[in-house]
This record gives sequence, C-alpha cells and structure tokens, in this order.
Amino acid sequence: MIDETKFKVITAHVMSDEQPLAIEISIKSAWLLLSGVQLVTRHPGLHSRTKEEFEHIGRQIQEAIRDVHPEADELMEMGWNPEYDVPR
Repeated sequence: MIDETKFKVITAHVMSDEQPLAIEISIKSAWLLLSGVQLVTRHPGLHSRTKEEFEHIGRQIQEAIRDVHPEADELMEMGWNPEYDVPR
C-alpha cells in the first residue's frame, strides 16, 4: 500500500509532465470517451480549472474524430451545449 506522502509525490510528478503521449484508440472508443468527457464537464461541483482541462482534452478527441468523420462534427459539438441535455 502506498503511503499518502508517496502518493502525493507520484501524483505531482505525473500531473506536471506535459510530454505528449501517443496512444491508439478506435474511433468508436474515442466517440464514447468524448461523450464521457462532455458528461463530466456538466458536474456542478467540478472546479473551473479542471473543467477547462477536461474540455481541452475533449476538443482534441473531437478534432481527431472530425478529421476522419467531418459529418459528425455538428453532433459532437452539441455535446458541449447544455441546452441539448436530457431534461430531468
């Protein structure tokens, strides 16, 4: 079990690393991931800086999908707009 101090050191090290990370992901998985990121940004308790970071990540995913499926861009963009959320 990692103690709290070591946990904080590891987390700080990883969170300060801005090195690009190359990954392979299917378009289907990227679409699902984008949807999840958009959902996370709706959480009322999410700190504004964290929300900005999530949106930045999501926009990168959206751009990559748009490069392959430009016809899906309008639909993906709707996911950022709370007016399209399902009412409670």
